[in-house]
Amino acid sequence: MSPARSAWKYRLKRDGLASALLQPEVQAAFPHIPSAPVVPAIFEWSGMLDQRLILSWAVIDSPAALTGAADRLRRTGWHPAAQSTAISAALDWGERLLAEGGACWQATLDLNADSTSNDGPQPRKVAIGEVTVNALAIGIGASVRVDHAETDLANL
Repeated sequence: MSPARSAWKYRLKRDGLASALLQPEVQAAFPHIPSAPVVPAIFEWSGMLDQRLILSWAVIDSPAALTGAADRLRRTGWHPAAQSTAISAALDWGERLLAEGGACWQATLDLNADSTSNDGPQPRKVAIGEVTVNALAIGIGASVRVDHAETDLANL
């Protein structure tokens, strides 16, 4: 999760993720298989040297555990971050975090950004191992022409 440039945008993103985790549809999607629990780690990032772990490998094996993860997100305070966007650094940091997390059947990195990458190597030049990357570009409004939005997405 990339931190917002202002406290109110930060709270909007952080509380939005916490609220999403508590939606009945999301809670129902978490498997209740003891041998394959969902074990997320959540970090925020900005510039090349600005990453911060928010939730470290929390085993989500019950509704209470999911509520605890959402509460942790809500309790996390905003801190000023670099005014740059280093998606390549977020990919590298996320891949290392996944490697530290131990063996799992599906390593997935969900990444969001609200601006184009403007610090460090371009993301397409980052070599990622056996990791599925889901990317969400935030802030492309309906008033933006589709061809322009696709150009902006290509620059992420």
